[in-house]
Amino acid sequence: MMSIQNPTGRLCQVVVSSPLTVPEVAAFMAKLPPMFQKVGGQAVFAVDLRGANVFPVDVAEKLQALLQSDNAAIIKSAYLMAPGAVFGMQVGRLIRDAKNPNRRAFTDPAELKRFLSEVATPDEAAAAERFFARAAA
Repeated sequence: MMSIQNPTGRLCQVVVSSPLTVPEVAAFMAKLPPMFQKVGGQAVFAVDLRGANVFPVDVAEKLQALLQSDNAAIIKSAYLMAPGAVFGMQVGRLIRDAKNPNRRAFTDPAELKRFLSEVATPDEAAAAERFFARAAA
């Protein structure tokens, strides 16, 4: 499952959980153009991957296409995931291959908060903090 919300400003909150299918990723991709239009063309992403685990190859390939397709619209994109060596390596590769230094994965919410605070407005930062706290509860 993949969902997206825009609670305030340029902040887009995304939840990804397993199992995830190629049609779900494709449906999510279709939601992005209107979302980018809504936020003025560029967005700050807070992505919760804590409910996800290793993606099948076909899903990972579709996610890779997604990450490469929206690079120009990304101000910052922070991915919070549970610790796990194999999934962490897969997410790290997806982000690295997207070739956008403004995307980073974290297992520490405090580090993620610092990363987003470089560009987030106070309202966006507060909404992201609530999002990750609520998702963890």
